[in-house]
Amino acid sequence: MAGLFIGVAIAHKICAQSYQQNSCLQLPNRLSNEYVKHEFDEDCPMPILIYHFDTPTSTTNWQAINDGVMGGASVSRLRFDAAGHAVFEGEVSLENNGGFASVRASQLNLGCADTVAYGLIAWGDGHTYKLNLRTDSGFDGVNYQAVFTPAPGQWHQTILPVTAFEPNFRGRWVSGAPALQPEAVKQVGLMISDKQAGAFRLLIQNIEALSRG
Repeated sequence: MAGLFIGVAIAHKICAQSYQQNSCLQLPNRLSNEYVKHEFDEDCPMPILIYHFDTPTSTTNWQAINDGVMGGASVSRLRFDAAGHAVFEGEVSLENNGGFASVRASQLNLGCADTVAYGLIAWGDGHTYKLNLRTDSGFDGVNYQAVFTPAPGQWHQTILPVTAFEPNFRGRWVSGAPALQPEAVKQVGLMISDKQAGAFRLLIQNIEALSRG
C-alpha cells in the first residue's frame, strides 16, 4: 500500500484488510477519519498486540513515575475502567519546577527487527501525550519518545512510525544516540509533559507493535 499517510490520528479504513486478517485486534465502533503527518511507503503493517486493556489485571504492572523524582508535585496513575479500557489520569503541577507525569510498564520483547511502527487506540482530552519506549531495563536512561494528540470525544487509531521516536534523556534530546531498535525495546510508557498544567484524562484500549506481513 504505497504512499500511505499515517500519523497521530488515522482513519481505520487505511489498513482495514490487514486488521480483518488478524483476530487479536478489535477496533472500536467510532474512529476518526482524520490523518496527518508522516508518509509511510511500506506495505500496510500487521498488528502484534502488546497490551490489551480489557481485564482488571491488565494495568497492575504499570507504575507512576512523576516529577516528584525531581521535587515536583504532579500525580498520575493508570487504572482499569470497567467499560474495558485503561485510563491514564492525574494532574500536572508546575510547583517546584515540575511539569510532567508518566506511567511505565516493563515487559520483554516489545518489538522485532520487522517492526515498522507502534500504534494505540485512544480517546483524548485535548492534551498532547507521548508514547515512551526504552531499550534497557533500568529506571533512568535514554527514553525514545513519539508525540500524539488524539482529539477529545472519540476513539482514534494512532500509528507512530519507528522513525518518529526521538531519543531523550530527562527531557532533552540526545545528540548522537542510535535510532530506535524495536527488537531491543523492553519498557513502554505514557507521558504528559511540556508544562501542560492541570487535570488530564486519556483513555486507552490497547498498545501494539506493527510489522510488515
